[in-house]
Amino acid sequence: YEWRKKSRTFSDYLNYSKLQIESPIWKNQNLEKKTILVFSEQGIGDLIQFSRYLFYLADKYNCKVVLRLKQNLAHFFDDSRIKIISENDKIPKHDYHNHLASLPGLFYEKNKNFPKTINFIKEKNEITEKWKKILKKYNGLKIGINSHSTATVGERIIPIENFSNLTKIKKMNFFVIQKDFNKNNMKLINQNSNVNYFEDLDKSGKPFEDTIGIIKNLDLLITADTSLGHLSATLGKPTWIALPFVSDWRWFQDKNKSVWYDTVKLFRQKKIGNWTQVFEMIYKDLEKKL
Repeated sequence: YEWRKKSRTFSDYLNYSKLQIESPIWKNQNLEKKTILVFSEQGIGDLIQFSRYLFYLADKYNCKVVLRLKQNLAHFFDDSRIKIISENDKIPKHDYHNHLASLPGLFYEKNKNFPKTINFIKEKNEITEKWKKILKKYNGLKIGINSHSTATVGERIIPIENFSNLTKIKKMNFFVIQKDFNKNNMKLINQNSNVNYFEDLDKSGKPFEDTIGIIKNLDLLITADTSLGHLSATLGKPTWIALPFVSDWRWFQDKNKSVWYDTVKLFRQKKIGNWTQVFEMIYKDLEKKL
């Protein structure tokens, strides 16, 4: 996976090269009482999934950890062990540096395991309470659904009509959690008038603040392979992720559980492009939850 840094198409590494960082790259050297600079990279899902290593670094080595964020998500972090800087800030003095998605390989090389997830995400209690009151009027199981995000490409995108069978199950309320949802698609999935969509989600505050609040009040999230799955799983919520036949490396190849998250269940295509079979499996498991 280190070969990603040699790509001429990844802007993250092209921008990093321009910085001409002079400190050595961290490769499991002793960090006791030293400072390591970590560059965030790629998507929000990568940030959420691999940020657990920042806390393992801080605890294991009693070191200072500086995370250089490329996204506007500093409000996720509420921990004095991690200092957050933006791409506009001056690079601080430090002893070593590396990229966020390089940390799993280094930790595995030394410890032969994958650390458990850490719920590092800062939650606003007042927003969680707001959504608790909003969702209180909906009876039965409360299930979030997501077919793609604005960054989802290719086979990971799930055509929204695949959720229509699930919404036929009574005694369940479904909540669409995606920013670019086309309301015209409601007629495709709203079988029992039990599908809900809140247009103002995350429009009045910081990114994901409402999303975190609503997820905390759900019983389950069913999603495509998006950052939302990582967010939900990090918050400790039961999360079902529907994967294409050729899935991302982090989900391995043939397991229905994840080494990264205890609360995740994986539903895999057994034939390229066949979401029908995936959602038949999800339907059966949903019926069992009743």
